[in-house]
Amino acid sequence: MLDGLASAPLLHCAFVVMDGQGIEPAVIHGSGTGRGGTGTVRSLLAAGTDRELVPRAELDGLFAIPGAHPDVESFLVTRTVVLDSTSVQLWVGLTQDGVRLLAHIRPVIELITSCIHHMVFGRLLYEQLLGAHRQRGLALRRLLDAVEEERARIARDVHDEMSQVLNALLIHLETFPGPGDPEAQSERLGRAKGLVERILDDTYRLIRRLRPSELDDLGLVEAVRSTGAQILGTGGPRFSMEVRGDAARELPKEVELEVYRIFQEALTNVRVHARASCARAVVEIGPRRLAGSVEDDGVGLDSPGQRSGPGRVGFGLLGMRERAGKLGGRLEVTRSAAGGVRVEFEVALPGPEGAAA
Repeated sequence: MLDGLASAPLLHCAFVVMDGQGIEPAVIHGSGTGRGGTGTVRSLLAAGTDRELVPRAELDGLFAIPGAHPDVESFLVTRTVVLDSTSVQLWVGLTQDGVRLLAHIRPVIELITSCIHHMVFGRLLYEQLLGAHRQRGLALRRLLDAVEEERARIARDVHDEMSQVLNALLIHLETFPGPGDPEAQSERLGRAKGLVERILDDTYRLIRRLRPSELDDLGLVEAVRSTGAQILGTGGPRFSMEVRGDAARELPKEVELEVYRIFQEALTNVRVHARASCARAVVEIGPRRLAGSVEDDGVGLDSPGQRSGPGRVGFGLLGMRERAGKLGGRLEVTRSAAGGVRVEFEVALPGPEGAAA
């Protein structure tokens, strides 16, 4: 289109400015008549982004740049905003004849601006989707790594503790005294019973690591309340909890476990890092969403005297965000109204037909 305009002495050059920066690879046209080669376009890019614009009041969208170029009477500037964030401008350098015929040129320029808008929109959208895809892939890899690490810890526990106790029990049974020594039999049975009790304790501990028994015994709300009281108990901050919505609603097992782990991590951070006097948890269960928060009145974000690193925001944040993201939700960490830290999250719940909101 611009080549057609340039066949008449109307258009000197055209270029694109995005977010205030001239983009040389996006030069649309530099007149090949000797007046608008690459060097001229570069100088006009600098003029269009660095010099003061003088609006020509008689013509909307038309500007003069004093001393920009002797062959450019004025610039026709059309603007568009892409995805509510990126400002894109098409600058068209017009000759004197081009200015006189502006009414005929403007519709073509507006059409070109629309095409540029759609091209930039496609590119920005692609970059956003690509970034989101990479972040999701990274989160998935971290989640799988965490799963493998937990499996390795359980395997070590089974080998280092349970297997050793089982071997000891086996030795006790293989060397069990004969019927002629009842006192030794009684003593050996007592030791064997103690070994079995250790095995049971280790087994229950591993089961609680995989899925806390409180969830099955109490449900999510009361399990969070009980865990908060245990973590922040003797010598810790005063703990309170508020429940909103349908507290008796039966939730999917995966949702219960991931939400419980988020609360558990957030409350542990309060106990270990906050130096707070009180902490408050909120659970809200709606038809299509579950929201929760934990806030304290402690030292807050990146306070002096904390260990080196990213501050309290870094403690367990990645794991909590991955758990919320796994359920199609989000998690944010901000400063609480009392000056401490507020962890707030929201996850999707299945709808009436079982579809996630």
